[in-house]
Amino acid sequence: MYVLIAVVGAVPGIAGAIGLAPVQAEAVLLILLVVLGHGLVWRFVAGEGRPAEDER
Repeated sequence: MYVLIAVVGAVPGIAGAIGLAPVQAEAVLLILLVVLGHGLVWRFVAGEGRPAEDER
């Protein structure tokens, strides 16, 4: 995801291939990055990513 953001930042003309302005393409990619980060944090907080706790 970071590489894709960097590529669009370095070569903004490729955003026109999907019909977006470069700023719009970067905004969409950054939103996707935040959503992915939120999903990973939620998975960790919900317990799937944590080791099992010892039962006493």
